[in-house]
Amino acid sequence: MAVDVTDIVNALYQGAELLASLYIRSDAPPAFLLDSNRMKGTARQPGKYDNRWCIFPQDMPSASFLLEQGILSVYVRADKVQNDLTHILRRYQEKGIRIYHIGTSGTANELTVVRPSSFQSFLYRIQAMLGLTRNAAGGFGGMVPEPTQSSGGRYYGIG
Repeated sequence: MAVDVTDIVNALYQGAELLASLYIRSDAPPAFLLDSNRMKGTARQPGKYDNRWCIFPQDMPSASFLLEQGILSVYVRADKVQNDLTHILRRYQEKGIRIYHIGTSGTANELTVVRPSSFQSFLYRIQAMLGLTRNAAGGFGGMVPEPTQSSGGRYYGIG
């Protein structure tokens, strides 16, 4: 596969029992997990599974929905906030939701999200998907086909 997810799979498996034993309030705010390596894998290689992916604004709750739920701030725990996420965070920020970044130091600092390139543009979606492998269900992830030696058809010359 392009992106090695072994560590994530192991952490989720090991944490499942602990999570099941915890009491989580029914009104607890949501948590969304994104793999910071989601776009770092080796680009399309024939015969390999390409599991690289990115997120789009429709993949996350809208700012209006978050505000209706009383959510006034978002905390991002990452070494670096990736471009695909900035398109979502900037929308949140424009609607008045405060964005906090928790880096390697563990300290939360308010973040001003700079307007990303192609913000709110249809071109952004096209550019973001270029080079990623799509599957039959419309999502990301799939085998990169091996090139074939011939098209399987016959060639007829003229003359």
